Amino acid sequence: MNEPIDGKVTEPAGTSLLGRRILVTRPAAQAEALCAEIERRGGTALRLPLLSVEAVGDTALQRLAANTEADWWIFTSSNAVRFAAQAEGLAWPAQIAAVGAATAHALESAGHPVQAVPSHSYSSAALLELPPMQAVSGSRVVIVTGGEGGAKGIREGNERDEDGYGVEVVLYDAFERDVAAGARALPMEYNLPPVVKEE
Repeated sequence: MNEPIDGKVTEPAGTSLLGRRILVTRPAAQAEALCAEIERRGGTALRLPLLSVEAVGDTALQRLAANTEADWWIFTSSNAVRFAAQAEGLAWPAQIAAVGAATAHALESAGHPVQAVPSHSYSSAALLELPPMQAVSGSRVVIVTGGEGGAKGIREGNERDEDGYGVEVVLYDAFERDVAAGARALPMEYNLPPVVKEE
């Protein structure tokens, strides 16, 4: 972003979306910030959530509560943080890790300090390269996720232990995804051009 000119902040060249219509397919609860930015830049945001994100229920939260004595909780997304935080009176462990910056921000905003988060290449592989994640032999690690592929990478990475001490890994699904209502048909008013497949 450029320096203010006459009290106004100017955008870099090429960032205007004036006259453009942009289809936003994120879940409804997560789409508004992006839609607002599109509209701030002059574009038209077309809201069509393709997936819904829902909590898995009280029983699952009780399962998480049963793992508060784990050495680490690893969160794979801000959604995982949001739904885990719904458990009232939950005692969180002292060591918490996040796969990326957005997840770490969600944790910090909820009052839970993060001890490990990659500074680049936000992924399970980058997280496992951090020194704290290299010293978890004999630990109990809970991966708080929602069925993302990243959880598999974390689990496999933690279970590999050349010294033979092993790591106990527990996968906990804090939420589930489903096809959003109305996602199978575009509203007629969107009037989007047909997709043309090149031969």
